[in-house]
Amino acid sequence: MFLVQNLVDSPSSKGGGGLHIYTKKIQFLIINVEKFCKDKELEACAVKLDLLSYKISVITVYRSPTGNFQYFINELDNIINKIYKSGDQLIICGDL
Repeated sequence: MFLVQNLVDSPSSKGGGGLHIYTKKIQFLIINVEKFCKDKELEACAVKLDLLSYKISVITVYRSPTGNFQYFINELDNIINKIYKSGDQLIICGDL
């Protein structure tokens, strides 16, 4: 049986976006990426999972179709640089 461990809401989201985590005793850490978020440009949230010998970072993002694409790319790059460590796995998902 899987349980909802947490719900991470996008800090700038007015539409209720976020990341649900369904786990069976998986250790995870919420990564604060709020300083990179800007309404209508980039909404994001992130977690780091600790699965036995694997470290996995998961970033979920939203880019508004009317937003500034260059801002989105720059801030997504900043988020990746903040949380990614060599040897870790990285998953980026969302509405790009």
